[in-house]
Amino acid sequence: MLDRYLEQHGDRFVSELRELCAIPSEATDPRALDAAARWCGERLVSAGAESHELRIEGAPALVVGETGAGKRTLICVQHYDVQPAVPLDLWQSPPYDPAVRDGAVYARGVDDNKGHLLLRVQAVEAYRAIHGELPLRVRFLIEGEEESGSSNLAQMLALDATLTDGDGALKEGGAIDASGRPQLLLGGKGIFYVELRVRTMARDAHSGAATHLPNAAWRLVNLIRTFCDELEVLIPLKALSAGTLISLGADKIVMTKQAALGPIDPSVNHPLSPTLPSNQLARVPVSVEAVRGYLDVITKEMKITDPAALAGVIVDLSNKVHPLVLGEIFRSRAQIRFLADKLIKRQVTDSKKIKQIIDFLCADSGSHDYTMNRREAAELGLRIEKPSSEFYEVLRKAHLSYAAEMKLRGGSTISVGAMSGISA
Repeated sequence: MLDRYLEQHGDRFVSELRELCAIPSEATDPRALDAAARWCGERLVSAGAESHELRIEGAPALVVGETGAGKRTLICVQHYDVQPAVPLDLWQSPPYDPAVRDGAVYARGVDDNKGHLLLRVQAVEAYRAIHGELPLRVRFLIEGEEESGSSNLAQMLALDATLTDGDGALKEGGAIDASGRPQLLLGGKGIFYVELRVRTMARDAHSGAATHLPNAAWRLVNLIRTFCDELEVLIPLKALSAGTLISLGADKIVMTKQAALGPIDPSVNHPLSPTLPSNQLARVPVSVEAVRGYLDVITKEMKITDPAALAGVIVDLSNKVHPLVLGEIFRSRAQIRFLADKLIKRQVTDSKKIKQIIDFLCADSGSHDYTMNRREAAELGLRIEKPSSEFYEVLRKAHLSYAAEMKLRGGSTISVGAMSGISA
């Protein structure tokens, strides 16, 4: 009976597949994503399932469909979005004008995942037509962001905690072996995402205090290195000082066109730092570049070389900034340079080039606020990669997702660490 039903409806099933694959449901096309979601919901209903959409602002719909009866529930995890159909010149036929050749349908998304998605819905229809009601509950969860990281899936699932209650899951995909038999895989490999959070203190502190406080950036790089042979850092926007240190410890750095690396020169907050005239309880951070700039003016601009005069300058400076603070500043600078030198050897082996890069990042840039873009970073000798347009869109969405999670607003920036859940 099943063979007869499939023979009778086979052409319709193929026509449905071509219709669904004609929708260009790429991440950058919200209208097409909405159309694909609506199509899937209507097809679930025609197969005898109840269907509805779950939505949050700025995200494609999660299509939920459910049918069958029984004590057990099988969850079918699917998606209707597709990878970008590039490069177009490699297609023998337009990617969104599905063509049938040699008994197969050719279109973007026909395998991943519209063909497998539709096959499961059509299977529900066929079973109901031949045998009646399904002996178990079958719940479809069909999302529209699988190809871009499913960044909003958890939030949508949280709208109904019962959606993930089930006794088993049937994931997307499928295959036929060399003998033409369908394969049923009970396990598989995949990408393992881990969010690492390193907490070394109970409150925030400036990176200039790294000389006497635990350094989260250094601990994080060491931790990652124990589990992987290659470390790649993604910078969507701006890497602050600790983020720059993490980047130096990577094998390569992926920077968007807006990305920038900040300097790692220390600015020290110390109990003996100068106070504000208007508030004796407020301490003024002292940076190594400010002290160096003052001394450069004396020796290079004013060309004071007399030892007695220079001694007077140092004494006067010490009256304004406690000698222990001055010592701490230059000790911080030395230790940060040591750490940077140790980290960067993954990318650069030439000692002169290493010194040039560290000199620039540790104050030779001329300003603590100066950041360098990816071209400058590459010219310095760092291993910089540009993301593809598709990967750039993934980075942009991930950045916005983390920005929302961390409640960043307005002109705030997000560091390199935000891409992996690290506040740096």
